[in-house]
Amino acid sequence: IHLPALRERSADITLIANHFIDLYCRKYDKQKKKLSAAATDVLTHYKWPGNVRALRHAIERAVILATSIILEPADFQIGQDHFNQEVKYAASNPGESSVIGTTIGDERVLNLKQVEYRTIVLALKKHDYNISQTANELGLTRAALYRRMEKYGI
Repeated sequence: IHLPALRERSADITLIANHFIDLYCRKYDKQKKKLSAAATDVLTHYKWPGNVRALRHAIERAVILATSIILEPADFQIGQDHFNQEVKYAASNPGESSVIGTTIGDERVLNLKQVEYRTIVLALKKHDYNISQTANELGLTRAALYRRMEKYGI
């Protein structure tokens, strides 16, 4: 059976997204959420490099972290340049200290919260916001990663 990539079946995206919204609202005991027209437009025009799995993860994250009943484009980590120059550099040079800490002037800030936040963000971007792969790379469970993401407002 040949199943075309999700990007070739944009008409299916809203139906699949609504299925996952219902699923994750029940799973996480969240109030029923809906997609805004703008969010629907963003989801249907995104290329979905991870196909349905990537859509599922984006929906799960949005359901968990969204504060409103209506899911807006900002609730999804798509439509952004996930692999900006810094992340490309960090992914190709994992041992470099540029990944750790925040630079202020010539001083490197090694505040543990800032380091953890930055490491999580870089790992998420490296894995295109795939929670399972990110958690695995960070040596965390998915639940622990979600707790940290909520702690830092990611």
